Amino acid sequence: MKRVNDIILIIALLFGIAALFIVFFVRQESGEMLYVNIYHKEDLLYSVPLEKNDTIEINGDVSKMIIIIKNGKVHVDYSGCDSQTCVHEGEKNHEHDVITCLPNKVYIRIGSKLDVNS
Repeated sequence: MKRVNDIILIIALLFGIAALFIVFFVRQESGEMLYVNIYHKEDLLYSVPLEKNDTIEINGDVSKMIIIIKNGKVHVDYSGCDSQTCVHEGEKNHEHDVITCLPNKVYIRIGSKLDVNS
């Protein structure tokens, strides 16, 4: 009986992984345009297509930040904050990915153009 339960658990996990794959990867490939939405506190500062190469410079609460969008990916190239967590988060390119700089009170979220803090 224990072996049957193990098999059922493995099958359920495989279905769960397949569902996550569909939600995160297939939806992005469906042609839906994704945007890099840059917020300072609760204010949306920029909404730039993820596919557009761009360099954005903003002033956070503590320092300047440089955000680079290139080849369908976004990353923080520079932040004057002490922790540098946002810089070390690396490149993001999937819907709902987030990069956060707590000292500057800035966050970057990939989503739709009309993304209002969801």
